[in-house]
Amino acid sequence: MRKLYRLTIGAICFCFVYILVVTSYQKGRQDPDHHIDIEQFIDRRDERSGNSTVNLEGSDGFQGLKLQKEEKEPTCLDPMLATSNSADIQVSTLVEELSFELENGGSEKTAFPGLQPLPFSEPLRVFLVPHTHCDPGWLETFHWYYEKKVRSILTWLYIKASDTPDFKYMYAEVSFFSVWWDEQEDDVREGMKKLALEGRFEFVQGGWVQTDEANTHYFAMTNEMFDGHQWLSENFPEAIPRSGWAIDPFGLSPVMAYVNKIFGLTAMHIQRVHYSIKNHLAKTRNLDFRWRQSWDKTGITDIHTHLGPFFSYSLRNTCGPDSEVCKAFNYLRENQKIVKGKGVKVAETNAKEILRQWRLKAALHQTGAVFIELGDDFSYTLKEQTQKIYDNYKIIMDVINNDPSLNTKVSWGVLSDYFEWVRDNHPPSTLPSLSGDFFTYADRQADYWSGYYTSRPFYKNLDRVMETMLRRTEVLYSFYRDNTHHSTLNNARQTLSLFQHHDGITGTARGHVVEDYGGRLFNAWNGCRSILAAATKHLLSLETLPTTYRLGFNVYEKDTPLNGSGIVVIYNSLPRDLLAVHSVAVKGTELFEVKDTVYQIEPNYDYGKMDRDSSKVVFAKHTSPVSLTPVLLDNGYEDSARVWVETYNSYRLDEKLTELFWNRDHPPEKCRHIKIGTKRVGGTIDCRSGQLLSIWRDGTQMDIKQNIVLYDATNSGAYLFRPIGEDVMLGEKDRPSILVLRGPVRHRVIVRFDKYITISYTINMVEGPEGEYIDMELLTTLNRFGDMVMRFQTDIKNDRTIFTDLNGHTLQEHRYKDKLFTQGNYFPMPSMAFIQDPSRRLTILATEPHGAASLFEGSIEVMLDRMTPKDDKRGLAGGLNGNLATPGKLRLLLEKRNQVVNTERDEGGSTGGGDGEAEGGSTGGGDGEAEGGSTGGDGEAEGGSTGGGDGEYGYTVEFPSQLSHLVQQSLLHHPYLSFSKREHHPPNSEQDHSLEGVGLLQPLPDPLYSEQRLPQPVQLMGKFPCDKELVNLRYVNPGKSFMVTRTLGSSCTMDLNHCSHDITQVVDDSTFLVDGGVTISPPHLFSPFYQDTQTGHEAGPMELECRTVSFPVPPTTLPPIAPPAGEGDDTEHGENEEGEIV
Repeated sequence: MRKLYRLTIGAICFCFVYILVVTSYQKGRQDPDHHIDIEQFIDRRDERSGNSTVNLEGSDGFQGLKLQKEEKEPTCLDPMLATSNSADIQVSTLVEELSFELENGGSEKTAFPGLQPLPFSEPLRVFLVPHTHCDPGWLETFHWYYEKKVRSILTWLYIKASDTPDFKYMYAEVSFFSVWWDEQEDDVREGMKKLALEGRFEFVQGGWVQTDEANTHYFAMTNEMFDGHQWLSENFPEAIPRSGWAIDPFGLSPVMAYVNKIFGLTAMHIQRVHYSIKNHLAKTRNLDFRWRQSWDKTGITDIHTHLGPFFSYSLRNTCGPDSEVCKAFNYLRENQKIVKGKGVKVAETNAKEILRQWRLKAALHQTGAVFIELGDDFSYTLKEQTQKIYDNYKIIMDVINNDPSLNTKVSWGVLSDYFEWVRDNHPPSTLPSLSGDFFTYADRQADYWSGYYTSRPFYKNLDRVMETMLRRTEVLYSFYRDNTHHSTLNNARQTLSLFQHHDGITGTARGHVVEDYGGRLFNAWNGCRSILAAATKHLLSLETLPTTYRLGFNVYEKDTPLNGSGIVVIYNSLPRDLLAVHSVAVKGTELFEVKDTVYQIEPNYDYGKMDRDSSKVVFAKHTSPVSLTPVLLDNGYEDSARVWVETYNSYRLDEKLTELFWNRDHPPEKCRHIKIGTKRVGGTIDCRSGQLLSIWRDGTQMDIKQNIVLYDATNSGAYLFRPIGEDVMLGEKDRPSILVLRGPVRHRVIVRFDKYITISYTINMVEGPEGEYIDMELLTTLNRFGDMVMRFQTDIKNDRTIFTDLNGHTLQEHRYKDKLFTQGNYFPMPSMAFIQDPSRRLTILATEPHGAASLFEGSIEVMLDRMTPKDDKRGLAGGLNGNLATPGKLRLLLEKRNQVVNTERDEGGSTGGGDGEAEGGSTGGGDGEAEGGSTGGDGEAEGGSTGGGDGEYGYTVEFPSQLSHLVQQSLLHHPYLSFSKREHHPPNSEQDHSLEGVGLLQPLPDPLYSEQRLPQPVQLMGKFPCDKELVNLRYVNPGKSFMVTRTLGSSCTMDLNHCSHDITQVVDDSTFLVDGGVTISPPHLFSPFYQDTQTGHEAGPMELECRTVSFPVPPTTLPPIAPPAGEGDDTEHGENEEGEIV
């Protein structure tokens, strides 16, 4: 009886609400001044439902994303002191203790006053290392450099080494070398192999390019190394890279050191480090060290690293501290005199003069050895240069080697010769360990290279779009495995790798070079699109190729609204269930619905423009891990799916659209602050300025003041950020046009400032990670000189401390330092940054790299775009102008912090040093007592520490929250939509055999799909555990792929209940849903050279690992399929007698 009573009451309430809504709608249609109070409606709905979010559990036959309670607590990582990894040298400590005085900044001549050469009583080993630094694009394009310079360089060096038995040289960029190799006859290739086997030629690094280390993501970094090493292993296996080489990236990341380590390199050489830090390491004779990851407590990640002590990698700087002497021995210069032929006396004088510089350089080392780089940018383009270098240095070499009193041995060498000598004479355990990053780089005075973190943001965004496209293509192609597309896939990989070059993604190349990079990226993206279309057609047994609709957050491909009903295929490339929000634009005024899911219909407004001749269908849909899920877009709709539209500040909705949507205009004098979201997750936006005023989530509220500011860029350039004076607030007197859209799937507020930016704030009304953040879709259109920044001023007590990510992998703490100026307090933010205090953390996640800083208490700012009027004298010979409209996304995530629980902390809960007592979790020291944790200083404090105190500086190693990991994954690897014509898929049909070629398990029949004549969804992989990320499934051949995974490190101080996976689940053979099964190898080194070398341990938190996945019998090879164009390629393919698509 009670149940019947509840059902009756529920039915009456439903009818009442329905009548109320319909009546209000009719009134709204008849009376334009009538207004439904949206905010009251939302509040009442919250009171009834408690959440008002979409949970599509079981809506399409799959389990939805309703979170289930875990049987036991997931693993996590506590914040730990930076010193917990026991490294001998902490870069953060150097930043605290060094004065960074500007006097004589960057000058080696004055950096080492009183330096005395290594005495002749001590033996010295000198290696002369010929090298050339070839930028794959900078002032000229890749093609121009190869044709005009690199072909000659590689040819003359090869001829010299072939003709001269004692001459050695090395090279770094596989991208250029592969082109040269393809042009050579067999005798030259065999000659090169002979040189490599004899140790007279060495490939250093072995990557496709010498990658930037500030803006790059670790996916692209590993892809770039894979490309180079794979090409070498297939074409030139005698040249196994053993040593890393990073002489020109503008600042250096420990993540690159880690990548080198997992690819099998044993040592590395670096160059561009802040001159104050470099001088300190030189004076303390710590230029050779073991670089250790901040999260590594055992030293397993240590890699022998050598830091060049002087200004540049050029021969004019490398011989010693006196660059004037070095210049005299730079025989690469065309007008440099040759000592040969002037007599032994002159040669002896010259030899002793340069030997003094070598011994001065050796005095900065502990190893008793130095290597002297004999090269520069594009050295050895002329035959005469190779001859002059050899002839002159051979005389010097002979003079020194034949004089026992000089106690010095000099020989030609390659980089590995130096490292092998050091290992033989100074075991690695004798070298100090070092932990930290080398950002932000300065080469002299206050010239900090923090501008390139943001320069040319259009191409930085394009880079991330291409990364997303390549990864999803790799994953799907590993199941499709039609080898005829392999060259297209390889081209896409190598194109992305080329752009990782330190003058590519950095935005520091000339305009026509950047356009060349962009054209290559677009072509590569189209190639991936063709592969995805062919794979989707085959795996879903479609009759025609599906067409690409959109990539989600870019404007490179203009949205072409769909014409009529059809099938939308959602490809989820993540190995986890995903309840996400998707949107599809549809032509005409006829409205459409998405069958069997929650959807809304709204005006088609994207990136500052309204399309009056189309509408947008927005729907929430659950997809299984690594799956293709078809949904039906059909004629017809429900009135309740049409959104409420509100306009502010004289925005006028087109008359055609006012007939389709409930709408109301708010006059400027009557506007109210705009609330979006629910009581659980939401934000308030100023109706006049269009900027955020507050955000809340899960009971945590934060006041926020959002502003767009501009720094004076008169003295800045592509590389340098050198602001003048105070920043200026943009739009303070402007009233942007504002459009508000509210529906059952998402709330959206679009704010347009005509001159410089459009911001779209969105909250998804779904349950799970996709409903936990505020999404900010940006379109920057900066049209004046300056550095444009979005600043969030909050009430978080962060002591001007910010955590930024390194390459999307590791977090680094940075504290504001007056001595570094504004520009030195800016740091790279490839994908994430946050500020926090003991109770809250505000995280910003981004689709593309930016510069970020915390310049004021409680603030966090992100640089969005730049225009500079002039050159910054770093070689580009021009400023930054001609900006393109640039898309991008930021996501704001507000989270509670729990009490820190750290097994390492002192009794009472301290994870930091200090003289006082601590209870409840201090992560930083102080002299006073702290309850709940100190935020640093000498007084008393309550809460949890963000650092500071005397003695130890209390720097911490932090980790992202579990939720931010999930949100970042879906941001960077969002589902991919394609569109297909509606086809006939009869119910109860016999089993389809078209998938037998790839050995996939057949999807279980689902009545929903049979009734709608839809193809069955296909799931390719099972769920991954919560702490595992599928970085890549790199296709090698039809029977093999490399699976790269990462074990995530999630913070114990944050909520761990956002993942519904079984934490006991592991990634093994059963993860792949393939008929006949697959085999997965134990973890091995990443480089194809070492794929048989097992790592010998399971990856711990933060670690990457690579396994070989062996698939069953490969599928029948299909003919290549052209990329879909326009409305799509309607090419049809028949079936053979076996039922396979041909």
